[in-house]
Amino acid sequence: MTAIKITSDKINDVVLCPTSKSYANRALICALLSEKTITISDLPDAKDVAELIEMFIEIGININRSENAITIEGHFPKDEVLTESIHHLTGSEGGTTLRFLIPLLALGSNCYHIKMLGGLANRPMQDLVSYISSLGGFAQIDGDIFIVKGPINLSNKLIVDCSQTTQFASGFKLLSAYTSLETKLINIEGSHKYLDMTDEVIRRLDLDTSYRVPYDASSLGYLVVHACISQNLNIRNAIEKDSTQADSKIFDLFDDLGIKYNFSQKGLDIFGPSSFNGFEVNGAECIDLVPTLIVLASFANSKSTISNLKNLKFKESNRLEGILHILDHFSVGKRYHEDLEQLEIYPVHPHEKYSQLLEVEQDHRMIMTGALMLKLRSGGELTQSSAVSKSFSDFFDVFN
Repeated sequence: MTAIKITSDKINDVVLCPTSKSYANRALICALLSEKTITISDLPDAKDVAELIEMFIEIGININRSENAITIEGHFPKDEVLTESIHHLTGSEGGTTLRFLIPLLALGSNCYHIKMLGGLANRPMQDLVSYISSLGGFAQIDGDIFIVKGPINLSNKLIVDCSQTTQFASGFKLLSAYTSLETKLINIEGSHKYLDMTDEVIRRLDLDTSYRVPYDASSLGYLVVHACISQNLNIRNAIEKDSTQADSKIFDLFDDLGIKYNFSQKGLDIFGPSSFNGFEVNGAECIDLVPTLIVLASFANSKSTISNLKNLKFKESNRLEGILHILDHFSVGKRYHEDLEQLEIYPVHPHEKYSQLLEVEQDHRMIMTGALMLKLRSGGELTQSSAVSKSFSDFFDVFN
């Protein structure tokens, strides 16, 4: 097993934040459904996005590439190349890739076999079978292959449960924006921000034929948490708060804690290091930010509480187990209340010893969380570093 060395040195004081794969993949699906020719720029160098574009090409969609943009010239299902044989697609491990793509493919007439890579087959996917079946399409999971064949009946009304994930809901909302399909969402609870993002992309592309992908608030979290604990930092492509992204919750928290930051045309400035008290956060409102928040909580002056964590279990890995493991590795005091789905974190003490080698799951957020903890302590080594390509491909160029 390979390991990467993490130093405790400061990072460059001016950096760029990756753009958002979540925005990008929503925009790509919209572009394929729209009757307009759409150009998308500032695409992130993220595996989930590259895999979605590759599968567009595999189903016969025309795409023109320029330096940092692509133009989608084909449309689906209008430009579907009909075949009687099974159409095998390379697949992905990304929820924002396959959970958006499969509903779109259900509009077509071909039979598609899509590979669920990584641990996606072990994550919630069966509901997608039920949704497509309820609309008159064919869907089945065979091991790590998702089989789908349409066309679905768009006159049916679809009810989508958001209790485990909103990605199915977003996938069908994208369809509803360009077809007659009526979608009703239930059990949204604290996850409405992810749906707001979907609505925002639809709105923007209804008004224009070009779309610039915004910075990724999830990736931004690693940068700003590092900065508020360790150093002043400027993130030059984050010029304003994006309230549509759930993980922008970090700035509401900074306001509560008195952590100083400033957005301007020169970018986002974080003024650190800062001293701050513990905090309470509803994890369901910003589930992808939770791993970053455990780092912040580890350096607070008092206890922090993060609640509603059940959906951490349904990510690329069981992130609840992963963050508990990371806290144990660094001897951070913690108490998890299973019945309340609530994690209490007690501040780390710098003199405590920890193993120099941290082993984590092949999950981009667990890897970046572990690396950030090492960076903010005295450094060490980290296993399983390659998965950061999923969302923050140059993470170790920034943080090493």
